[in-house]
Amino acid sequence: MAAALSACSAGKTEQSSGDTEASSDADAAQPIETDSRGDVTFSESAWLSIGNDGAVYTTFFDADGSYRDHRNGIALQNGTWRKLEDARLCFFPEQQNRTGDCWSIGALEDNGTMRLTSSQGRDIEVRQVAYLAAESADAEAGSSEKAAAADAS
Repeated sequence: MAAALSACSAGKTEQSSGDTEASSDADAAQPIETDSRGDVTFSESAWLSIGNDGAVYTTFFDADGSYRDHRNGIALQNGTWRKLEDARLCFFPEQQNRTGDCWSIGALEDNGTMRLTSSQGRDIEVRQVAYLAAESADAEAGSSEKAAAADAS
């Protein structure tokens, strides 16, 4: 989401589409977990949004407080995240040339989507998709690289 969120144009809304070519069975949403207050639990979850340019952005929230952003399935950036008591989700990118931001978390809608709003008023709609742990994602990327190398020979 951090990359997807940073990819938003100021004042514009990006919406996820329920039926996109980029979605697959692997993107099937897990049941959305909430805490005792009914707030969404982000740890070990993944969220997808569709950029204004049609790019598919996915953010994976790992249990250790790290996040991984992908654009069209390719790693884009990573860092740490924290959910604050005031219902804001904050990102702290590892890359020096990236700035973090905190996003207000909207209500979870009946259709499984939720709105997030940046501190500058940018708005995005996200929906939950299947979570892949960092090791699984690394293994998947490695097997894709081996397949590409085999195709090249």
